[in-house]
Amino acid sequence: MTKFACRYAVLQFVPYRETGEFANVGIVLICPRTGYFGFRLQTKKYKRLTDFFDELPKHVYLRAVQLMRDELNRLADVLHQASPSDRADLLRHAFDSLAHPREALVRFSQPRALLTEDPERELARQFDHYVD
Repeated sequence: MTKFACRYAVLQFVPYRETGEFANVGIVLICPRTGYFGFRLQTKKYKRLTDFFDELPKHVYLRAVQLMRDELNRLADVLHQASPSDRADLLRHAFDSLAHPREALVRFSQPRALLTEDPERELARQFDHYVD
């Protein structure tokens, strides 16, 4: 079976910049060759986060993740509407913009690369490994 080169980044929740502590809360994975764009965010099992960041109200985390979900859904819609000939370049550019280093409540890790036969299954595997 054919393996495809994919890139992914881990979404990190960083509520206190001064300490640099973070928790992995999601994954974004792209495969420019196939046009795949996928993401998964932790929205159900957040007790470990509220226990780890015990002074932080849970609504702060939930709102931050909801805003990121909205942005990723908006981006998915834009990518879906792109012509097939432009999609690979648009995916690369969008991913690079997402993973660009920044100081924010939610940020992405350094991008990583992998080879896989099934990008969607790989997204689930990476989510289970880094987040769950």
